[in-house]
Amino acid sequence: MSCAMSIVRTIRILGIDPGLRVTGFGVIDKAGQKLAYVTSGCVKTKDSDSLPDRVKTLLEGIAEVIATHGPAEAAVEKEAEARSRAEAKARVLSFMGVDLLDQNLYLRVT
Repeated sequence: MSCAMSIVRTIRILGIDPGLRVTGFGVIDKAGQKLAYVTSGCVKTKDSDSLPDRVKTLLEGIAEVIATHGPAEAAVEKEAEARSRAEAKARVLSFMGVDLLDQNLYLRVT
């Protein structure tokens, strides 16, 4: 009788909850059906900053998380309905930023 060994690959995943004021993130490791918490936090911007500066702050913050924790994949939360037009615009800008990260840092974004 042989003992079959199963090799389970661990995938590190970055989850992003985009927002213009606060973008939340969480990092987990997935090995088969098991999930393990790695870290979580948020990147905050200042209301007084210009829109380009806020987007830059968010991109730099998420880029730092990626550099520190090295996820192979990323998932972005999609909210069914934004509370206001401004919030909808902020979400779109955040998604665009994640797309830029995908292109520049070679993450698979789902």
